[in-house]
Amino acid sequence: MFGGIEVSAVATTRAETARRGAERAGAKHWYTSARDLAASPQVDVVVVSVRVPYHRELIEEAYAAGKHVLSEWPLALDHDEAEALVDRIPAGVCTFVGLQGRFDPAIREARRLVQDGALGALQSVSAWSSHGKGAGGRIIAPFAYTLDDSTRAGNSQVHAGHFVDLLDHVLGGIESEARLTSQRRTKYEVDDGSSVEASAPDTMTLTFRANEAALGAAVMWEGAPSPQRSMAIAGELATLLLDGHPGGAPGSNQPQMAAWSLRLQDESGVRDVPIPAHGSGLPLEARNTAELWAAIRDDVDDGGSRAPTFTDALRLHRLIAP
Repeated sequence: MFGGIEVSAVATTRAETARRGAERAGAKHWYTSARDLAASPQVDVVVVSVRVPYHRELIEEAYAAGKHVLSEWPLALDHDEAEALVDRIPAGVCTFVGLQGRFDPAIREARRLVQDGALGALQSVSAWSSHGKGAGGRIIAPFAYTLDDSTRAGNSQVHAGHFVDLLDHVLGGIESEARLTSQRRTKYEVDDGSSVEASAPDTMTLTFRANEAALGAAVMWEGAPSPQRSMAIAGELATLLLDGHPGGAPGSNQPQMAAWSLRLQDESGVRDVPIPAHGSGLPLEARNTAELWAAIRDDVDDGGSRAPTFTDALRLHRLIAP
């Protein structure tokens, strides 16, 4: 149990993996049916963490059981499917989406500085984020499926979605103007000795407006040998510089798990911005997710709006849609 939250049940399609997953998570119950898990009186919130094409089916099982539901990002295959899921949310059911990067202390501080007017009127935004997946034309087997564009788990959905959400959150809302994608590599070597053809774009550019007048551009790409990300938010009074570096664990080269730093540049020079301590003592890769779960717990308890919802996910789907 962490912060009053515990994993009470696990479901997969096979008894062996369901049982093993429950043991690893310390859960007392396991199922081979999402419907049975959702119907369990031991479950308050159903977590949907499977490949994107199956999200809708499992979310609707949670709806039918009247259970709150957290879906990983992306919520759905596309904007239309996300809209259908939002339209069908039952009364009394809380919905949440795994956009945990919003809870990073540096991201929160950057948002506060922008909202408090520390930069003055916004003028322009330049941002980029690189991901290590597929670097050198090689990929590990568990990620190979994401190279198939039909899975909707590639650069244009997962990586770009998380990064654009951070931009949208820090800037207090953006409106997309144009989106371009490209595919630089079409074949990869897998670490199991096989090879795989790729159909998913590995690069995406988004142009947008912030606060109506400020123009911005973001580039997100995969295949970087040394993944990094950066934002430069320029205002009339100062420029806020955000730099994100990967942590030490696998998967931590994604923007929602990055170690972010802040600097403020004005007429007096460049200085570091103090970042509030996280306080949980958890590893970098887990801390934002822990904060997300704390927000979910409190929202379920009091009906608040601390955690991102399916409505927020629908907005993000619209921002990055073709």
